[in-house]
Amino acid sequence: MNNSILYTVHDIYLLIRKNLGFVIKFSIGFLFLGIIYTLFATKYYESYISINPQDHKSQSSNSFQALSSMMGFGENQYSNSSFHIPDVINSRKLKLNIVNKKWKTLVFKDSVNLIEYWNIEGKHNNKLNINPRRFAEEDAIVRLKNNLYVFEEESGLIKIRVLMEEPKLAADIANYISDFLRDYIGKDLTLKSTKNREFIESRLKEVSQDLGNAENILAKFETENPESKDNPDLKKKRRQLNRDILVQDQIYLILIEQHQRALADELIEKPVSDLLDTADIMPYPYWPNNIIIYIISLFTGFMISIIIITSSKVLSKKS
Repeated sequence: MNNSILYTVHDIYLLIRKNLGFVIKFSIGFLFLGIIYTLFATKYYESYISINPQDHKSQSSNSFQALSSMMGFGENQYSNSSFHIPDVINSRKLKLNIVNKKWKTLVFKDSVNLIEYWNIEGKHNNKLNINPRRFAEEDAIVRLKNNLYVFEEESGLIKIRVLMEEPKLAADIANYISDFLRDYIGKDLTLKSTKNREFIESRLKEVSQDLGNAENILAKFETENPESKDNPDLKKKRRQLNRDILVQDQIYLILIEQHQRALADELIEKPVSDLLDTADIMPYPYWPNNIIIYIISLFTGFMISIIIITSSKVLSKKS
């Protein structure tokens, strides 16, 4: 071996061969540490649901947008807005509901919330006079956030993954998220349908009054100006009054049709998504992954042992 402190692959091979016993013992020692970690580390079980969001813009909604735009109203004023489901899942409202909900667990005989399950104790702020439970809720929300993952694929498919210390608890929370999405977004869509119907009804009332006024004006005009006495100016005025009635009548008929569709749209139950996969109870823990940890432990021990023997060789050369 040359006197340079720079080592080639062949030099390192010779060092490993010379100190093979040390390398093996050191690697096995790290493997043993990895085994200890897997025995005592908190086990997390995975459960997930997959959702395919639906488009809630109906034909009547699209037609009504065109109509409201024609009448001078904003295009999206009363349309059903699309929901970004990951934003709803990551909302504080959902996490707070999950934290405070009572769950059946293996650790406790009675149902408990996650604050009690994780044994989180709230801090007390005497200066601000804040309830200690508020601190406990925030700590539990942060911990839940670290156990909740949302993945959105290019196809639009959304996967929600929950990691918890118990397999059934993970599945229960994942399924609760699915129910929350249906209830929360479904109610909001129904509210928008109701506002859509109420807006059309208000326009129907206005157009009906305008149509009645136009018909009264035409009737009064024809009474005062029979066709037998028409001149060019009277003919022009008569055509204008008939055209006003025709326009108002067309708008009224369109609104009648849209009103019927809005009534039906309000009554129809609107699923927020296609639930492709419901959460199942997984028998094996997601973490720790024993095989990966054992491989990493062996590799880490092997690399550190090489660093130790090469460093000691360098120091001996310098001395």
